[in-house]
Amino acid sequence: MANFLHTAKGTLVSGAFWSFTLKSSGSISEAAAETAWGGAIAGFFATTGVAALYDEGFTLTGTSTSTASAAWKQTTITRTTHTTHGTATTQELPDYCAMIVTYRAATADKSSHGRWFMPAPVAAALGDATGGHLSSSSVTTLTGALTTARNAITGAGLQPLILTRKATKSGLPALNTRLVTEWELVSTLAVQNRRGDKLIPSRTTF
Repeated sequence: MANFLHTAKGTLVSGAFWSFTLKSSGSISEAAAETAWGGAIAGFFATTGVAALYDEGFTLTGTSTSTASAAWKQTTITRTTHTTHGTATTQELPDYCAMIVTYRAATADKSSHGRWFMPAPVAAALGDATGGHLSSSSVTTLTGALTTARNAITGAGLQPLILTRKATKSGLPALNTRLVTEWELVSTLAVQNRRGDKLIPSRTTF
């Protein structure tokens, strides 16, 4: 079994960058692992319903898969270039907004979950009178496409993992891995300031 480090990245309408990662293991080559990962992520953003929830200026620009050492450090890497765009023409949300996908192991300790801080969809994806939550129809569209992406990853022979790099007080050793058994989409958007922290806002004196 080989261990893999996966990354997906792209740009927002403003030109700010976004990315999210996953760790996995599998008895396949690095090239095959990247074909599965890159195809799953590109397929998610290219899904007609999902593309309609992202601005036409949004782009998935690349994916990559690295083979990890025993210490979970990158050794080799296989990259794929993408040009997958959104199709929405409605108002995008601020760069610092992020859509959260949480994945969990079967255990319930503090280190048993991971997160993807995915780019936020357009404002039209939010429900009316919900306090800024994703609408039920958006959730249905997104979770359906995420399920397809997850199944493409696991169907290719990859097992998504949660890596605990440092030993924990609860007794987990360093570099412990556990299988991901549950995925969930959070309907409330989160804030990730670093995505827009290099952009200078305009100021109007009055």
